[in-house]
This record gives sequence, structure tokens and C-alpha cells, in this order.
Amino acid sequence: MHKLKEAMDAVEIILVFVSSGGAKADKNLGEYAERALKMDKQFCSVAQKYCKLKHVVSLWQTISIQFGRQLVLKGQEPFEQLDKGFSAALTESHESELNRVLRSYDIDPLLGLMFEFIETHLRHSQSESEWPLIDTLQAFVDTHGISLGSKYFDQLGEVKLLNSQAVAVWKHIVVYQDKQRRGM
Repeated sequence: MHKLKEAMDAVEIILVFVSSGGAKADKNLGEYAERALKMDKQFCSVAQKYCKLKHVVSLWQTISIQFGRQLVLKGQEPFEQLDKGFSAALTESHESELNRVLRSYDIDPLLGLMFEFIETHLRHSQSESEWPLIDTLQAFVDTHGISLGSKYFDQLGEVKLLNSQAVAVWKHIVVYQDKQRRGM
């Protein structure tokens, strides 16, 4: 987990510099980190070798999601700086219904969407914690042009979750996926 944290920190530094402009999108990530930013090799050599600067947001998201997963599986909080109004617990009924819905989902896209939604929307918006999660999530997807298919929203909408439960939903999905991978 320490290596994931180091990689995430390095990618966040690169992301800040790239977002300020001046770098070409097709420039090699490792070359940019070493030459332009004078950073030592601090993260995955495969990513440094094959990723371009245009991939840095996706790389950050991938590493951040994996780091968040590890935190959840170790019983730690993946969204420490988030308003606690979005961390309400799920009821047993919600968990049961969510499990039913998740059986028919490709989990990785949903996990990525929920992570991005929490990190970029709930953290920085005026969303009310008592608004329906599905409505806010659908508006987020529509605004950002993300395509997942209506099945994600039709079935998830049946669970009647609130924005206040967004973090608990993400954690539940992580644990559900881990159990599925381990055959439990």
C-alpha cells in the first residue's frame, strides 16, 4: 500500500504541473517526470514507460481507486476530507438490495464512476446530502458525457439511496467485489 501511496503522490504532482499547461499531451510520462520536473523514478516503471501525459488523469484515477480499495479492505477511510454528511451508513435492507443489483453489473465501471462522482462532484459541489443518489449521479453522468447504459440507473434507482450514503455505497461495492473475487 505504501508503493500505491507514493505512486499516487507522484502522479498528483505531475497532474498539477500538466494542468497548468505548457506540456505536450503526447510526451512520455516518465520522461516528463524526470526531465521537466526533476523527479526520481517514484512509481511504476511500466506506467512511466508506456503512458503519455494525456493519460495522467486516467492513471491518477486508477491508482486512487486501487488505493481507496486497499484502505476499505483494511478498515480505513478512503475519503477522509469529504464532508461527513455523505458518509451515512446503509441499512441491512439497502445492503441486501444493493447486492441483488450488483449481481448483474460489471463492477469496475460502476466503482470508477462512483469514485469520480464522490471525488469530483460531492467533494466540490452544493449537492444536498438528502437528495436521491440516483438523480444526482444521473445528472453528473449527463453533464460529463459518460456513457454506461440505462441499466445502471434503472436497477440502482430501485434501491432508493441518498447522497448521504454515497461513501457507504462505494465501500459496499468494494467489499462486494472483493468477496466475489475470492469466491465467497
